[in-house]
Amino acid sequence: MRLTFPMKAATTFALAGLLPLAALAAPAQPSSEAPTLELSVEAQGSAPNDLFAATLFAEATDSRLAPLARKLNTASTAALATIRSAPAVKLRSSATRTTPVRGRDGNRIESWRMVSEFALESRDAQALSELITKLQDSGLGLARIDTTASQQTRKKTEDQAIGEAIAAFKARAELAAQALGQHYRIRKITINTQSAERPQPVFRAALASSAGAAAPVEAGESLLTVSVSGTVELLP
Repeated sequence: MRLTFPMKAATTFALAGLLPLAALAAPAQPSSEAPTLELSVEAQGSAPNDLFAATLFAEATDSRLAPLARKLNTASTAALATIRSAPAVKLRSSATRTTPVRGRDGNRIESWRMVSEFALESRDAQALSELITKLQDSGLGLARIDTTASQQTRKKTEDQAIGEAIAAFKARAELAAQALGQHYRIRKITINTQSAERPQPVFRAALASSAGAAAPVEAGESLLTVSVSGTVELLP
């Protein structure tokens, strides 16, 4: 009898069974992608409010539209003349709206109400304060006073805060890399800015006007916040 064939078959079977085991035992290839860190920092700056705004209004009510319009036109013309007498104050916009005043049943129109608004702006707080007082003395109402940082002032403060935030981001990236015993490079960075303005209460001007003094417009500050976030790649 010849035993060559069974031995050859058994050998072939054993090798075929070892192939999957060899593949599983092979070491995994290391990833070529470097580890990364996600970091975020903030910096803040205070921009002095150097731009002042106020909104005043004239209003009247009448059962007839024609007399109402004449009445409000007279008040608006006088207000515009007073505003023009203050060259340091700019008239940003003016608008007039008319609304019906209905009876208790909600259907019948009993009268009409007309309102004219004047939005003022100035970088001279004293000039705006004195103009507000004159307009109130002539019968106009004060809706609001706002203070904010001008575009030039805001940009200067924002640029400084951006520089500080980026420096803080780099310092934190270096600190983290050193703690891990590695070098680093910045892969991606994002800069966002936010501002928080502080409007002045209306009652300050109203009380000052009733006392016969100029309405005080307080400047205050606008808080600017710059946030810097990004991805840092760790290097050996």
